[in-house]
Amino acid sequence: MLDEKVKKLLNSGLTIHTALDTKLQTQSKTVVQSKIGVNDIEGALVVIQHHTHELVSLIGGKDYKKNSFNRAYQSYRQPGSAINPLLDYVPYLEETDADINQLVSGASYCPKNYSGDSYGMVTLRNAFAQSYNTPAIRLFEKTGMETSFKYLDAFDFKKVSKKDHHTSSSIGGFEYGMSPLELTNAYTSFNDGNYQPYSHNNEGAISAPIPPA
Repeated sequence: MLDEKVKKLLNSGLTIHTALDTKLQTQSKTVVQSKIGVNDIEGALVVIQHHTHELVSLIGGKDYKKNSFNRAYQSYRQPGSAINPLLDYVPYLEETDADINQLVSGASYCPKNYSGDSYGMVTLRNAFAQSYNTPAIRLFEKTGMETSFKYLDAFDFKKVSKKDHHTSSSIGGFEYGMSPLELTNAYTSFNDGNYQPYSHNNEGAISAPIPPA
């Protein structure tokens, strides 16, 4: 049914302009299918060229044709440590002008680091590289919850709300979280410090299934 609709659309003379990289799309699909395997676990993959802000590859699941639910932009999950740069480190560095070699306490308090270990004093660089929970929480608290969330608000995460204004969000504990596309889009700001949000028109452009390469 989908193949017939796509064929009819293409035969209508319509020209579709897209930044889709067919080679990368094929590679992305292969990676998702090979890494996840044949069980019921699902996944998604989004690739945005940060220097051009073009969406070049998007995989919504292992078999998108089997289920029209696209996990790349319709699925919202807690981001875990992926939120640390946006909510903890950048606000702290911007507000304090701290050096990345500044020391921060890694001594555990609830919630603990993933390994359960306590690290004493560590540099911001090392804490970030190792994704330590405790330093991330300490930076979030030093910056202040409201100030930290003002930085996050700039990214227009659709399902982030005042209900998420609590300490556990500093290590990814959101009520709904964000989609892979939203999070990937936010990360493009690390290219030059500027964030370019998608318009509603662009969102509509990707709402239709992207055919496999």
